[in-house]
Amino acid sequence: MPNIKVVYWNVENFGDDNGRRGNYVPLCNFIAHVVRNVDADILCLMELRHSGIGLPLTQLQMSLLNAYWGNGFPTCDWYCDWVPGALVFDGFAGLPFNPNNVDFTNQARNEGYAVFWKQNIAKFIMQRADPIDQDAAIPPELQGGHGWVQNTQSGGVRGRVAAPININVLGGDITVPAGANYTVPAGTVGFAPGGYNQGQQIPAGTQIGNAGITLNPLINGVNPIVVPGGYVLTNNLTLPPHDTVLVPQHILSLVLTGRQIVNNNPVNYNPGPGGANNWQLLSFPSTAGALLWNGSRRPAYCTIRVNIPNAQVEDQIIPITIYHTPVAGLAPVRGMLYCALSRSLYEAYDHVADAYIHNTRAIVGGDFNARLDPNEDHYTIYTADFNNGGAGCNNAGIQNIRVNAPAPGAVPEFPPHGGGPLTNADNPLNKSTVQLRHPFVGAGAPVLSEDTYHYRRSSIDNIFYRGFNPGLLNQAPHHAFGDIYDLLQAVTGGPPPVGVLNFHILFQIIQLFQNVRIFNPQVGGGPMAPLEIPNVLSPLQLLIDIMAGNFAAPGLDAPALPGGAAYSGPQPIPANLTPARRAAEFIRLFLSDHLPVIFEMNL
Repeated sequence: MPNIKVVYWNVENFGDDNGRRGNYVPLCNFIAHVVRNVDADILCLMELRHSGIGLPLTQLQMSLLNAYWGNGFPTCDWYCDWVPGALVFDGFAGLPFNPNNVDFTNQARNEGYAVFWKQNIAKFIMQRADPIDQDAAIPPELQGGHGWVQNTQSGGVRGRVAAPININVLGGDITVPAGANYTVPAGTVGFAPGGYNQGQQIPAGTQIGNAGITLNPLINGVNPIVVPGGYVLTNNLTLPPHDTVLVPQHILSLVLTGRQIVNNNPVNYNPGPGGANNWQLLSFPSTAGALLWNGSRRPAYCTIRVNIPNAQVEDQIIPITIYHTPVAGLAPVRGMLYCALSRSLYEAYDHVADAYIHNTRAIVGGDFNARLDPNEDHYTIYTADFNNGGAGCNNAGIQNIRVNAPAPGAVPEFPPHGGGPLTNADNPLNKSTVQLRHPFVGAGAPVLSEDTYHYRRSSIDNIFYRGFNPGLLNQAPHHAFGDIYDLLQAVTGGPPPVGVLNFHILFQIIQLFQNVRIFNPQVGGGPMAPLEIPNVLSPLQLLIDIMAGNFAAPGLDAPALPGGAAYSGPQPIPANLTPARRAAEFIRLFLSDHLPVIFEMNL
């Protein structure tokens, strides 16, 4: 059965230059190394800023490619697509409404999304973006026509051209030409290397040689690698025939429509054959909290078609939805509620039948900015059954919430947070953001703990899923790293999860950060510590750690902290800055305020 891993990651303000990121090479190499350690197939990136769609996005794709190419590593192709976060309509200009008119807007905090995927048709093929149903996706007062509209909302898929270091936007779909054949590389175990025609079958258990299976004709200047080197086939692979779209030109789309809302209540979804479901254009909260269909940030989604032999199409097509809710007032709660109505959670487009079908499986995740509480309406709307107003993310009564470890024991990891019993949101295993200052004690004094868990603050990043049996069939196992990749442990050299390899970040990846502008203001001038970096207690210590490539060594003496700063963790307060503190400073200030969330599936 194919094993597919999806990583959701809010990489803070991706594309902005805050003086610490410079040319983005260190950050992108770090992200790529994380993806490689997780062995992820899909990376869903949030907080893509308008300034990120040029060199930063290209650099990340190059870093992903370079993480797999050369040095004897197996080869693969990584593709990328991006989409602005908001649907826009300029009514003042008298322009007709166009559902493909999307942009970065102030109401959406100038954010969008990007998705990267590792091409492996033995696991899945990424589908082209769903066509747009004008009847549902255009407000009735603005409709000027009916029928379907081709979906070109995304910026266009980018792929490798000529060499792994060159990235171009595809001029069209990568489609299997008539008469093309495939090359099975030397070094393949269990199947003879050589050229093979369309429709031939490669048996399960075959281990592909390092060069990967390639599609022979040059398409957009490259022989696409369709199965990565080193991959062991878990199912028989039938080589796709001509006209099969292996890489579409557009894969990402904004969520436009969802379940109807009547008298402020969502109408139940009917999954039955020919179920009468009416879809309406959804509104989402803006940065100011107001619900708007025009200008506010929406969820986005893509759809994969998994290689499951002899399976029904509804079991093979899986929409993957990604959402970053705004933070103003009730915006997180309202955003979660409306995201749960998204059509991509209930139906998928079958491009063979040219029709939407009720799909068995769906995934939705992101930074929801709302504290984990499985009993609140903005969570139960995902886990309730279809006939109870929900999205059906449950299995035999089990809530299918990926990051949902139980409440911790009697001793909390922080002083009391306002009274009341501890909940799931207080378990550090569920906390996905990184903090440097104490949220409850000492008026925001620095945290100085020896425990990396104490630097994890909010339980707001999560994934809901439908149609994966987490029990006997093990269709939704928890990743070996856990549901959240604890990067603080990974850079301190702290103990990895039991039996886990490749958990730690290579020291060479960390050392590259000595070249960012804040340490090297004159290119080639050599690294030097600035006098001050906000929230960094010792810039010199931080530079020493970065130059060493880890945060495990004893620290320099801590500077004097005003007013007996609050401390969380074992007493007494250490005389030196702890490795955990220094690691948290590095992750929070040079990478992101969020940690990656992982979803794994076996199908």
